[in-house]
Amino acid sequence: MNLDWSIFRAINGLTGKNALMDAVVVAFTRYSPVIYVAIFAWLWFRDGSGPQARLNRRVVIYAAFSTALALGINHLIGAFYFRPRPFSAGGVNLLVPPVSDPSFPSDHGAATGAVAGTGLAMNRPLGNALLILAILVWLSRVYVGLHYPSDVLGGGLIGILSSCAVLYARPILEPLVNFILSIWERLFQ
Repeated sequence: MNLDWSIFRAINGLTGKNALMDAVVVAFTRYSPVIYVAIFAWLWFRDGSGPQARLNRRVVIYAAFSTALALGINHLIGAFYFRPRPFSAGGVNLLVPPVSDPSFPSDHGAATGAVAGTGLAMNRPLGNALLILAILVWLSRVYVGLHYPSDVLGGGLIGILSSCAVLYARPILEPLVNFILSIWERLFQ
């Protein structure tokens, strides 16, 4: 815990020194889910039809499956283990309203890890960009005072492992994915 707390203090201790930086990080951590929805929408609608469009849509579908699994695992862990948020210990610069759910594992960490893991496995350049974005989300959650570093890393690991599990189950899931894609293609192409 001492290393976790030390790293937390180093990152969270940067707050209050630059109002613009604080505002940017708060906006980023608050609206990161919207950024991911925009990325998914861009991938889904980009390239219209053809093999690249189908691959992009597969990435979106598998990322959604991976995210659902990761968040389900987080929910199970949270039902049996409650780690208080860092701000409950006091002496923390909290830049966003406090939340009462468990600090570990981070849902933002799990969701972004699942998306990045799926991207890395299915489209390396996209996955690299998604991994950088995930790391920025993880850092933002610590910066604003909502999570310890181990919370976001633990969530990220759960997300990446969830994407591995979903992609391992790809032969089982592929008929469902093809069904979803065929409905889309019949309705909109």
